[in-house]
Amino acid sequence: SQVMRAMLVLKMGCQRWVEDYGGDLSGYIFKAVRSADSSADASAEQYCSGVVALCGKGSKERRKKSEEAERKRRESRGAMVREQEKEEAKQAKDDPFSSLPGDSKLGLQRMLEMARDDPLHYMDEDAKARVQKARRELRCDVCRVLLQEVHDIASKRPRGLRREHDLLKLFEAGCDGGRDLSVPTYFGVEPPPLPPAWTDRYRPRLRE
Repeated sequence: SQVMRAMLVLKMGCQRWVEDYGGDLSGYIFKAVRSADSSADASAEQYCSGVVALCGKGSKERRKKSEEAERKRRESRGAMVREQEKEEAKQAKDDPFSSLPGDSKLGLQRMLEMARDDPLHYMDEDAKARVQKARRELRCDVCRVLLQEVHDIASKRPRGLRREHDLLKLFEAGCDGGRDLSVPTYFGVEPPPLPPAWTDRYRPRLRE
């Protein structure tokens, strides 16, 4: 039983040691094996005595300094976390929707998701008809403008960035102006993306 108890103690000590030093140790062993400048015994002695100061002369003092430095780091991280929590609490207080009941928040979230996924959902029938008509009549003009924009961007790039894969990325981003940072994210739903920059230079004209 004493042998079994000793084995269990050794196993637990090994597990806790790996939890504390395993991440750093794997990187140290990788560098030591790759460099091949020292033997396994020399690498172990250097790591245990010099790097983590677990043994050797002055190990207690070095370990005490290391523990003190770790304590200060934990205190610093704790202060940063508390400041972040205060800032989050202030933002939640300034949020006009923070005082709403849970079912109201859920309803607003669903409305925002619907508006994001189907922009025509909340339009009246006349507006929907104009959008559908514009989709058909502006298709050729949009095609021409988008090709011009992508061609202009690609022609200014080095030849190594004009491959088909690179052009495909430009076309995929050609109708997306990026995230709208002027509108906050509510209930985890981001606002619709901005229109592309080239829409500032062109105005649609629909045939009556």
